[in-house]
Amino acid sequence: MSDVEKTFTLAEAQKLLPVLEGLLGSAMQAKKSIEEIDAEFHDLSTRIFLLGGMAVNLKRWALRRAER
Repeated sequence: MSDVEKTFTLAEAQKLLPVLEGLLGSAMQAKKSIEEIDAEFHDLSTRIFLLGGMAVNLKRWALRRAER
């Protein structure tokens, strides 16, 4: 891969700004979703530990892991 630098004109930068804002918004939402799912798994792990084990809906948690 080459280290090619691109200099944008003001017009090019302004044209790309909405695209970059959309990508940043998507990345921020994805991060929020991952943090929420991680918190769910942490809570589940804590409950299992405190109860000495428990029945877990494997399908639900497999789906949540896939979402992550």
